[in-house]
Amino acid sequence: MIHLDSNLRMTKSEVVEFRRNMSRLMRGDLTEAERKSMSEKRKNMERVTRMVLSKNGGKNPILGY
Repeated sequence: MIHLDSNLRMTKSEVVEFRRNMSRLMRGDLTEAERKSMSEKRKNMERVTRMVLSKNGGKNPILGY
């Protein structure tokens, strides 16, 4: 389970880097390797979702429906 921390401590350089990366992502300014990696991750997530749903009779046990 992922524990969320609403009071993250980040340095100024980490904030700048995060904003730069988010800006690149939103503009779609990605390298071919990054695009391929994101595509593979998306396909894997979809595969896992289909597998979980098929093994639980079409119901999502995480969300409860």
